[in-house]
Amino acid sequence: MQRETFEHELYRFLALAKQKPYISYWGEVYALLYRMRKNGKAQRKHIKLYDIPSGEVLYDYERDRFVAKLPDLNLILEDHELTDALMRGALVPAGRGQEREAARSG
Repeated sequence: MQRETFEHELYRFLALAKQKPYISYWGEVYALLYRMRKNGKAQRKHIKLYDIPSGEVLYDYERDRFVAKLPDLNLILEDHELTDALMRGALVPAGRGQEREAARSG
């Protein structure tokens, strides 16, 4: 899966989760992260997933974990931990607000 496709799908699921909080999109978000993790392991390289307001989130194939790189702090997360954070509104991609507005008007 290409990074652009991943970002588009992630934005879409997070926007849908905001619009329809009574429907769980946890599984879809988890599946996206799992696919990116699988790609990183197969290619044996780190994959930058997206920017966050104060840093970036990437997949670190050597650790086989996701890493949120923040100033003075790196959070090392498993698939389900990053999924939980995203569904709670933490570690969301920078610019998600603009994407959400575009989804509403489109």
